[in-house]
Amino acid sequence: APYSVPANPGRVQSILGFLEGTSQASFPAQGHDLKRFGLAEPKVRMEVDADAFAFGDTSPMNGQRYVLYKEQVHLTMDVLYDQLLADPGDFVSPRLVEEGRELTAMELPGATVEHRESNWVLRPDDASIKTEALAKLADDWLSAQALAVRKRRDAASQDTVILELKDAPALRFEVLAREPELVLARPERGLEYRLGSGMAERLLRPARTEKKDPSAGQEASGDMAQDPPPSDPAAEP
Repeated sequence: APYSVPANPGRVQSILGFLEGTSQASFPAQGHDLKRFGLAEPKVRMEVDADAFAFGDTSPMNGQRYVLYKEQVHLTMDVLYDQLLADPGDFVSPRLVEEGRELTAMELPGATVEHRESNWVLRPDDASIKTEALAKLADDWLSAQALAVRKRRDAASQDTVILELKDAPALRFEVLAREPELVLARPERGLEYRLGSGMAERLLRPARTEKKDPSAGQEASGDMAQDPPPSDPAAEP
């Protein structure tokens, strides 16, 4: 929450790792002025099941974080505080396609790629695009991860991408931007996925095979085959 989507496993593991850790030192909260430790009105509270943790300031002596837990003030390594202050989108899994899924078709701007029997097929056909390029395109979609996930901005959709999955509902993406970064939105989730520069080339169209200019080699070999220019008689001894 507030998004009902798969979570970022790395973020979750950081929290679980904190729970399994131990404090560097601790003392009873009773009898101490909690304002000194930023715990009178803590900026961050974390609840895990029935346990509650309040995060205060850092110690000026060693940079460790004051954490109030069960009427004890603990000094802990400061590894979780900034993550708890992160944007909610940072807790969303950055993967465009859930791990373990299998693609059966990709409807891209201006082209459709389908998996038939053992090969990928492009419609409309393009002789400059090889089957290997279509397979790589599918792999790129399955492995792609966003650099950041955020609430969908108020921007018009430029194009639509639909990914058909085996034994799962299709995924629909709106293309909000191609440059300087690729931005894809999931309208039903209210989220946008920001990918790095150059990802539009990798995900929105299969790579073409570059054609070599046959005349380039002929010209080079022709130059090599020419007779050397006649020598200057005046230059001979």
